[in-house]
Amino acid sequence: MMKRLILLAMICVLPLMVNAQDIATHESDSVVTAVVDSLNNPVVQNVVVVEKTVKFGYLSYSTVMKQMDEYAETMKTIEQLRVAYEAELKRSEDNFSKLFAEYIEGQRTFPDNILLKRQKELQQAMDESIKFKNEARGILEAKEKEVMDRLRRQINDAIRKLAQDRHYAFIINTDGDTYPFVNPEMGDNVTEDVIRMLK
Repeated sequence: MMKRLILLAMICVLPLMVNAQDIATHESDSVVTAVVDSLNNPVVQNVVVVEKTVKFGYLSYSTVMKQMDEYAETMKTIEQLRVAYEAELKRSEDNFSKLFAEYIEGQRTFPDNILLKRQKELQQAMDESIKFKNEARGILEAKEKEVMDRLRRQINDAIRKLAQDRHYAFIINTDGDTYPFVNPEMGDNVTEDVIRMLK
């Protein structure tokens, strides 16, 4: 019984040993055969087909944003606010300059208590001017950020919808020289399409 088992094991192992020798001696033939066999494999063919059908779009985000009606209106409103704040800041600076000139002019003739009062007025005027300037800058920046965030959400929603409708894998933004070249045969320029969606 034991002899039969040993004989059976040798018979089973012998083809493997011969096969290993064939692979070693004919390595290049087997590599070619393996590549050909893998190309005939339906799974590999599907992967190749998927790779060929990846579609993408590209656009200039800033061009889209600048073509939005709301963008032009918003920039006009922000510019009007900026002009109003600058006019108020100029008035405040002129007032400070006037107080400072009066202080310099009367500095030698003012009694100490009036001199101290004028110094406090100058300091207060300067502090108020700086505070107003910082507040105005903060208000303008917050307003601009609020509006730009809203516009970006609208653009992103339009881009997402277009990408889903056309089955794009992705849409890239070509602004800022991030992509100096996009082959138009490989992807679609969707700038005008997104602009139309936002009108």
